[in-house]
Amino acid sequence: VESNLQQYAEIVGGVVPSLVAYFAGFQSLGGCSCGCGAKCDADYLRWSCPADVGYACTDGFGATLLYGEPDRAAPCTVQPEGVQWSFRVFFLAVPAACYLLAAIPAWKLPISSHSHRAIVAQLRAREAAEAAAARPAACSEAAEA
Repeated sequence: VESNLQQYAEIVGGVVPSLVAYFAGFQSLGGCSCGCGAKCDADYLRWSCPADVGYACTDGFGATLLYGEPDRAAPCTVQPEGVQWSFRVFFLAVPAACYLLAAIPAWKLPISSHSHRAIVAQLRAREAAEAAAARPAACSEAAEA
């Protein structure tokens, strides 16, 4: 049962968002061959994309670009609007909906003060039993004497 639940969680939490992002137009590295953390073959490239190549003295993130607008964003960081919305939905809206759904049973089944005292008593009894079981036999005999 546990492995099936784990597989369902991986499918819902990993595969479905990836498929939605793919169909929304997601491209790894924004369609660039290198840059944005992926090492370029040449030391003078910050990024290499079909529509823009970032030439610099080094491939470091802080290296000043030699051609074009020096403060422009790397094209490998740009994703279509649909991809951005899919990430917003899966990172904000889906967890919020799950929290709201989880609040319903928590609201319907409050823990009374009587129930809380019973729960705490059982937890203390469990801790005492675990501590007694963890104590070596020689220590138990010495404590009794």
